[in-house]
Amino acid sequence: MKKIVTLVLLVMTSYSFAQKPKSGTYFYKIKLAEFRGRLGETVKVIIKKDSIFVYSISNSAGAKKGELFEKGFLRYNKVVKKWIISNKIEDTTTNEVGGCSGGPSIINFRNKWYWRC
Repeated sequence: MKKIVTLVLLVMTSYSFAQKPKSGTYFYKIKLAEFRGRLGETVKVIIKKDSIFVYSISNSAGAKKGELFEKGFLRYNKVVKKWIISNKIEDTTTNEVGGCSGGPSIINFRNKWYWRC
C-alpha cells in the first residue's frame, strides 16, 4: 500500500511539472482577478525555454496592440502548486501569487489562461 501511495504522489507531482509547454508561441485568455476570474481578452504568449513573454494582441485589456504585458521566468511555486511568471527565485515559496496580490502572476498551461489584475 505504501508503494502505491508513493507512486500516486510521484505521478501527481511529475504531472504538475510536466504541464509546462515547449518553446513556442501560444494564445491564452486573460483571467481577470478584479472581475472574479472572468475570462477576458486573448494574449500572445511566447515561451523560450524557461523565459516567458506575454503580449497584447488588441487595443484592449488596458494595453495597446503589441504591448508587452509581462516578461519573466517560468517557475513552479511549491506552496500554491501553480506555475508563475517570476523574476525572483523567492517567488517559488511565497503564498502571495496571482491576481492583484502584488506577487507573481499565475499562468495555467492546461486551461490556457493568464491571471491578471
